[in-house]
Amino acid sequence: MATTISVQPKTKQLVTRKSWNIRRRLGYILLYIFLILLSVGFFFPFYQMAIGSLMPKEELFKLYPQLWPPGGPTLRAYLLLLHIEPPTNMAYLANFHILRYVGNSLLMATVAVLIQVFFNTMAGYVFAKRSFPFKNQLFSMILVTLLLPTAINFVPFFILIGRLGWMNTYLPFWIPGAATAFGIFLMRQFIVATIPDEIIDSATIDGASQFQILTRLVMPIMTGGMVVLAILSFVGVYNEFVMSSLILTNPDTRTVQVALANFLKSNIRAPNYDLLFAGSVMATIPLLVVFFVFQRQIMEGVMSGAIKG
Repeated sequence: MATTISVQPKTKQLVTRKSWNIRRRLGYILLYIFLILLSVGFFFPFYQMAIGSLMPKEELFKLYPQLWPPGGPTLRAYLLLLHIEPPTNMAYLANFHILRYVGNSLLMATVAVLIQVFFNTMAGYVFAKRSFPFKNQLFSMILVTLLLPTAINFVPFFILIGRLGWMNTYLPFWIPGAATAFGIFLMRQFIVATIPDEIIDSATIDGASQFQILTRLVMPIMTGGMVVLAILSFVGVYNEFVMSSLILTNPDTRTVQVALANFLKSNIRAPNYDLLFAGSVMATIPLLVVFFVFQRQIMEGVMSGAIKG
C-alpha cells in the first residue's frame, strides 16, 4: 500500500514534466517558424531589388514576379552605371557618376557621425554626472523637442541655410546636428547605467580635469554605447533625402539618394528600373558593410545598457 502511494506522485511528476517539455519545444518551433516568415518578409524586397538588377528591363515588367533571371544573371546594369560598358542611346548616363554620389553620402555621413558622437557623449556626460542649476528642467526641454514634427523645421531651416551661405555644402548636416536630443538622451542613459559616481570622484580627486575624465575614462568605457549611436546616426544621415534634395542642388555635391531620384526622372518615358535597382544595391552596400563590421559592438552596447540599467 505504501509503495503504491509513493510511486504514483513520481509518475505524475514525470508525465507533467514530459508534457511541459513537449509544450516548450512546440512553442520554440512555432516561434522559429514565425521568425523565419518574418525575416523572409523583410528580406524579400531587398532580394527582389538585387535580382532585378541582374536581369534585363523587359523581364521586370512581366505579369508575374521573377524570382530568378530566366536567361541567367547579367551584370550589364552595373557595367553601364560604372561606365565600363559604353551606353547605347543613353546619353543621360554620361553625367551620372554613381561612385561619386556614394562617396558624397559616405563623406557627409562619416563626418556627421564623428561630430555627433563626440558632442552627444559630452552633453550626455554633463547631464548624467554634473550638477548645475536647472539641469532637470533643461533636460526636459531637450526631450520635448523630440515630440516636434520634423517637417515644421524645413522652411525656417532652409531660409537660415540660405542666409548663412551654406547651400550646396555639407555644413547644414554637420553643424546644426552636432548634438541632437535623441543622442543626448541615449548617451545620458548609457552613462547613468554604466559608469558609477565613485569612478568620477576618484578621477577628480587625482586631479583630472573634466575633459580628461570624458576622453580618458568615460569614452573608453562607453565604446559600446558610442557605437550604437554612431550606427544610428550614420544610417539617418546617409539616408537623408528631403533636406538633401533641397540644399544639394549642385550635381557634384549630390548624395546617392538624390541622384537616384533624379536619375528616375531623367528617363521618365521608359524608366530603366534595372539601372535603378543596380544603383540602389550599390547605395545599400555601405550600410550592410557597416552593420556586419560593427554587429558585435552593437549587440554588446545594447545589452550593456539593458542589463546594467
